[in-house]
Amino acid sequence: MTLEAFNLVGGTDNIEAYEIYLAAKGKFYSAHNYYEADLVSETLDRAVILDPEFASAWALKSLIHENLAIFGSSNRADTERDTAISSAQRAIEIEPKLALGYLSLGICETMRGKWVDAELRFHTALQLETEMSHPAGTNMAITYMAVGHYKKGCDILEKYRRNDPLNIATRAIYVVVLSLLGNKQKIENENKLCKGLFGDLWKLRSYGMAYYLLNTGDTLSNDEIEYSTPIFDKVKKCLDSPKEGLAILYQLYSDENNLGERDITDISLLAAYFGDPEFAMTAMEEGTKINATGLFKIWPPVMREVRQLPRFKELMREIGLVDYWNRFGWPDLCRPVGEDDFKCD
Repeated sequence: MTLEAFNLVGGTDNIEAYEIYLAAKGKFYSAHNYYEADLVSETLDRAVILDPEFASAWALKSLIHENLAIFGSSNRADTERDTAISSAQRAIEIEPKLALGYLSLGICETMRGKWVDAELRFHTALQLETEMSHPAGTNMAITYMAVGHYKKGCDILEKYRRNDPLNIATRAIYVVVLSLLGNKQKIENENKLCKGLFGDLWKLRSYGMAYYLLNTGDTLSNDEIEYSTPIFDKVKKCLDSPKEGLAILYQLYSDENNLGERDITDISLLAAYFGDPEFAMTAMEEGTKINATGLFKIWPPVMREVRQLPRFKELMREIGLVDYWNRFGWPDLCRPVGEDDFKCD
């Protein structure tokens, strides 16, 4: 291996550090759960110890800790997010031309609900690197979905899906955004293709199909949702029994369960399906405190009653989305009313 092979923007001339970085990057992109990502973080730390000026390793470290903040336990979310921010800032400090550094910092800003700052970071990242792959495209798409621009998110994901058709994470999120758009035929086609490509692994990632089925608001059977998580597994048996389903969700939501953002916002979506918009709103508020990009689950049809609550408007103002919309455009389902109000379908 020659130095030219890895001495790129944000790179290193330390062969051992670079090999550790490559191994960590591969494991992170293929990780299927929180614990695997945690182990990758420990491995990557060796790379930045060997070369503290390895900017790409710092940027990757930031991405990993962002994922740990999102998918891990809530009592570690703030610590993981702070580590992600400091790592991204370190990457940019070392190499101001490293696109991944700005991207990662932008994702951190979305987690904190700093939407305008995030948009500016993403803009810088795209100026520095026009051909960005997962997790760059996927994370930007999720951000646009979170702020309600899910058609724009779908366009981004279609691009990266074509560029990297074997990336299971990108294709999983692509089905999620199709669920928001309500395109049943595309969802069924994509789900069939991905089952063939990824086999049993697709069950771990098939939340897009689960979300679509829930978003219809129709009564489902247990067999219709293949997606498996502790939340879904416990309520699938009572999808036609709202009272029983809500009782399980109330218990899961209790403080001692220490859930991560994804689980909490899944509870929100399921609570809306079972007919309790107030509880759905409560869970969504709590989830956005951990990671504001979980808001992409507030836009499906099944969440319409939630969007009609006064608390919805309060949350949009509180987390800065109204300011973002006024500057960068209103989302697909919302429009301004008068000088200081808005309405969402």
